[in-house]
Amino acid sequence: MHALIEELLAFQPADVPVVSLYMDTRPGEAGRSQGRRHRDAFVWLKRRMSEVASASPVRGPGHESLAHDLERIQRFLEESLDPATRGLALFACHGCGLFRAHQFQLPFANELMVDAAPHIYPLARLLDGHSTCAAVLVDSEHARIYTIAMGRAVQETRLHRPLERPEKAGRPGGAGRISSVGTARAFGATQLRYQRYLEGQVHQHLRGVAEHLERLLLQEKLAYVIVGGHESTAAELVRLLPRLVQERVLDRVQMETDTPENDVLRMALKILEARMAVERTRKVDWLCQEDLAEGPGALGLARTLRALNDGNIDELVFAASFSATGLVCTACDQLLDFADELGRCRYCSGAVRAVTDLREVMVERAERLGHPWLAGPAGVGAILRYRPGSAVRLAESEEATDRQG
Repeated sequence: MHALIEELLAFQPADVPVVSLYMDTRPGEAGRSQGRRHRDAFVWLKRRMSEVASASPVRGPGHESLAHDLERIQRFLEESLDPATRGLALFACHGCGLFRAHQFQLPFANELMVDAAPHIYPLARLLDGHSTCAAVLVDSEHARIYTIAMGRAVQETRLHRPLERPEKAGRPGGAGRISSVGTARAFGATQLRYQRYLEGQVHQHLRGVAEHLERLLLQEKLAYVIVGGHESTAAELVRLLPRLVQERVLDRVQMETDTPENDVLRMALKILEARMAVERTRKVDWLCQEDLAEGPGALGLARTLRALNDGNIDELVFAASFSATGLVCTACDQLLDFADELGRCRYCSGAVRAVTDLREVMVERAERLGHPWLAGPAGVGAILRYRPGSAVRLAESEEATDRQG
């Protein structure tokens, strides 16, 4: 996903349009035949394609490229769309040789956009909202570990350590009735040793699972771990995990090791979505408090654009419904919510051009700077790298020190 976003960011705009298509391809009703599974999405797309085609210039290379793209998209949906796909992201520009189709197990909102460059906002939002995690199902002898990314299992590992039950280990010497207290005590001690023998094997099995999880977390940079199994077994596995992994455990759930993969994915996604909702609310509440306290937070379009222009952003925060137009200076490349009284850049008096989708440009700018972003429940804002004005005060302090020296 990161590689795809980087590729789209590196795309050089040309004189021909780029089509960005996001679709929710989930079946509308259970039991539909495969040919009708995505009927609602196809109806929407057919109507939207007609609108785009009618708004395109009648002649020229742009019209020819767009017509070719719309035809190829239609052919891809009819011939190459996997019936199990829940979300499709497709980018096409025949004039530039671009055609990238990526199928996901998470849905998108239906959008078809035609512009000079690919639109990456839905991809960035999907990437930010669904971290890579591990779901491990464990019992006394087995473990299944799924690495889950973008709503699907990208890797499955099975571990098996069968319990050894030797004939003489803890078995009574005979099947006859116990007739003396001494014999009963000996039998009880033997049974206790046998139980401890089995518990030692289970402990070694769980320790091996914990070590595998630690290696997996470090190699794949997993954000979270979800543990499934009987309560005592899952609790023992968590206890054996290194502190670094324990801190990533989101939840423990009752789930057998032979649970179907689709049920494991649904469980993991439900837990992840609940976590993301809590995280979004927490960060937005913190942002509001910091903004009021003039701390490292900014609310509102004007302050957020100023911080983005200054490179003073750790995370962008958007409402799901946020939409705005703006301007970009052709001379100093500053993003603006409005121009000066002469219709020029407020920073350098350079010429400006209109931006119809300011959200898309802001996300692209933040991605180019290497900053993450998070979709929040209200407004637009930013978590800043440093408190506003602190950089100025620091520079003044250093300059005063130099003068004294």
